[in-house]
Amino acid sequence: MEQIKLLTTTTILTLVIWIGADQLLTVSAKIRVRPRLVPASAESSMIVRLADGARDTLEVTVSGPRRLVADFDDVGVIDVVLPVDERPPDPNATLVNLADLLGSQGKALKNLTVDSVEPPALNVIIDQRVSRMVGLSVKRPLQLEYEVEPKLQPSQITVDTTALAYARFEGQNPTIEIDVEPDLRGKPRGEPVVLDLPVPLTRFGPNARSKVETVQVFATLKSAQKRTVTIPTVPIRLAPTILAFGRPFRAKLVGRETNLLTQTIVVTGTDEALNRLDPNNSGIYGVIPLHEADYERPGPLEPRTPAFILPAGIRLDQEAEPVRIELVPESGSSPGGMPLGGEGP
Repeated sequence: MEQIKLLTTTTILTLVIWIGADQLLTVSAKIRVRPRLVPASAESSMIVRLADGARDTLEVTVSGPRRLVADFDDVGVIDVVLPVDERPPDPNATLVNLADLLGSQGKALKNLTVDSVEPPALNVIIDQRVSRMVGLSVKRPLQLEYEVEPKLQPSQITVDTTALAYARFEGQNPTIEIDVEPDLRGKPRGEPVVLDLPVPLTRFGPNARSKVETVQVFATLKSAQKRTVTIPTVPIRLAPTILAFGRPFRAKLVGRETNLLTQTIVVTGTDEALNRLDPNNSGIYGVIPLHEADYERPGPLEPRTPAFILPAGIRLDQEAEPVRIELVPESGSSPGGMPLGGEGP
């Protein structure tokens, strides 16, 4: 029994000595650390980022108890937050004493001692978020003609950008030019036009923002030049309803052997629209619609005023002359109405 107690005591003492020795044994190792740079104060508007070309991974030599160092044996890259004290904007700043900075992040590195860091310093860019009032203006010169030139609402906005991005405008009053004419081109002339256009912020840096994303544009394009012309021998067509076919009556012009009729009309239009008309065939014609009720009984109908089919940009300047139409008995088995623009049988 005494031998068993002695053996147990010896085992426990050996284990205690081994654990103590393991705690006292210091080893070193190299680990890879990826720093994430942040302002030291959570309320800071400072921006910290690695400069172009700077290494994003550090080779860090740490030392400490073998058991703690062994925890990093199978770890590829460790992400560590590095707080940076407040400093003014600087595109060529350098973070030195990286070993001290990393050593201050005890929890992330299990309180191991940071012996060295390669590289020992980092090139960084220190910037700061700022807000600036910026004016909006219409891009000039203007190519279109206006009765009321374009105006913008609002005329200025607040832009959130960075101090370095805004620094190149030092001593200036930068404005944002809005190119309105591509969107105004083709809008109705002589009428007020209102557009919503996006506000471009790219000149204030890729991260520029504004609560105002669009601007309203108010403008009136100059009315197009118009003139009045007379167009002779415009054909007029009878247009019977499809329901008239098979009726015992047909429509014809009063006092005419055929249903061929033309009128001279006066129209007003823009130069552009009138110049598109073919002088030999304007494509304009008049239509007199006939309805099913018109075929109730033979005889004259109430005089009908033709409706003229006109191209865009042209309107009838004077009312057309009324046309007298009558219904006469259909002969033979001919249809009861006239085809569009056709003659009677």
